[in-house]
Amino acid sequence: MRDGPSKTLLVLRARNAVPSSRFDEDVTKRLREVLAGAHALEELVLHTTCAPPPRLAIVPFRREALAMLGIRGSPESIATIDSALRPLGTIERHLVTQSTPRARERAWALGEQTPGVCLITSFRKKRDLDHAAFVREWYEHHTPLALETHPLAGYVRNAVEETHGAPAPAWHGIVLESFASHEDLLHPLRFFGGGASALRGMWRVASHVPRFLDLRTLENHLVRERVLLERT
Repeated sequence: MRDGPSKTLLVLRARNAVPSSRFDEDVTKRLREVLAGAHALEELVLHTTCAPPPRLAIVPFRREALAMLGIRGSPESIATIDSALRPLGTIERHLVTQSTPRARERAWALGEQTPGVCLITSFRKKRDLDHAAFVREWYEHHTPLALETHPLAGYVRNAVEETHGAPAPAWHGIVLESFASHEDLLHPLRFFGGGASALRGMWRVASHVPRFLDLRTLENHLVRERVLLERT
């Protein structure tokens, strides 16, 4: 994934209570049809909730089916994808500036599932913080803390610049964290660094997050990743 401004995140939420596996199949089928004739796309990364998350977990997961597509390409190609997926649910379109403090090098073929799992976390800033203070806490303080504490294979920040579509929460940030295994994310002690340092890591993260985020707005999704198109 390439860093920089003007990347589009399309977030598709299933309109009905469809099983995640069926939703994933429907999204993938429609994207294959689009990609067969797409020549103005530079990058397409798909994240889908392909299995229900555990009900008891250190992270409070949402359970509805969702897909997030990271896209670089022409406005026409993005509109084509939007139109192809819209019958499956409601779409939010976020224009973001992306940065990657920890990149995960792809060692598998395009279209194959990325090993492990990913966590998408969407959030709004704390109400009494101005934008500059929010970004400073996120980039300069929380990011190094997350990289030090969690067993992250990859960490991607998306600062939201514009949002279009309804219903569209006014997110200020969308973070994608990659883990090499289910256990690294879902086991509470491993998620916070493992061993004797886990409790300290848990306390440090829990103490810092309320300084810059509105905790009532956090939205977490357990997803799988597939890189469908990547032009260098």
